[in-house]
Amino acid sequence: MTEVINNTPLVINTVFKFKRGTTEDWNKNLNLVLAAGEPGFNLTTGNLKIGDGTTSYEDLPFVNEDIPAIAEIKA
Repeated sequence: MTEVINNTPLVINTVFKFKRGTTEDWNKNLNLVLAAGEPGFNLTTGNLKIGDGTTSYEDLPFVNEDIPAIAEIKA
C-alpha cells in the first residue's frame, strides 16, 4: 500500500546494495559472517549467499547454485 499525503503518493528513494566481491576477495574473507538476511554476491561467478548472522561465509550454501552463472548466460 502506498502512503498518500495531500493526494500525492509518498515516494521514498532508496538504494539496496549487496556485499559483493570477486572470488579472490571472498577467499580472503572466508570467516566473514554476513548479518541475518544480508546478501553476499560473487562478482566472478554470479552466485549469491544470504547470511544468517552466525555462519561464516565459507559454510553458507549458495542460493542460486543450480542456476547458470551470469557469465554463462552472456556467452
